[in-house]
Amino acid sequence: MAHTSFAGYSSGAILAYAIAERLLSSDEVVSFMAFIDVSLPGASSNASLKNLAREFVLDRCGTLRDEYREVLERDTEQCSISELLEKAQQTGALAPDHDLHSDVSMYQRAAAFQRALQSYRIPSLPIEIYQFYASEPLSRWVPPDKQSGRDANLPKLGWDLVVDAGAIHAVPVPGNHATMVSNPENRQVLAHAIST
Repeated sequence: MAHTSFAGYSSGAILAYAIAERLLSSDEVVSFMAFIDVSLPGASSNASLKNLAREFVLDRCGTLRDEYREVLERDTEQCSISELLEKAQQTGALAPDHDLHSDVSMYQRAAAFQRALQSYRIPSLPIEIYQFYASEPLSRWVPPDKQSGRDANLPKLGWDLVVDAGAIHAVPVPGNHATMVSNPENRQVLAHAIST
């Protein structure tokens, strides 16, 4: 019988968990499950898709994100992602030659994944999870619906609601959610921790 190991970063780890669910239901063995800074997803809501659109556009605005935030907050509810990106370009928050079409396609894929994630009912599995969590908070603005879930129960990040708390092994890694993998030194610590 094959033993399978998984590691997943951020919301991508939910895919690993779903695959583990399928394998376990077929009497396969999941020998190692590593989550890299993975919060248990919250309840589905239309607000989370609006937050996704807002953050998606703001992430593309770089240093001009704060100037555009007020416009975006006002327009997110009634505008499509194409219109939001076009307005960002018109206000100068995005360069005139910015590839809006590519961004729209990328957002549509992210939104489809978000909808799939919202429809997935996370089961309790008889599995151990190694949660490699960021020891520093994100410096950028975090939507209110993400703040409470993240801060409520570090370092398990909510997974003790579906998995036995004793089966969650929490390992701090230097950096925040982004720099724990983008910073070479932090990434080396993370790789060593996973290998161990």
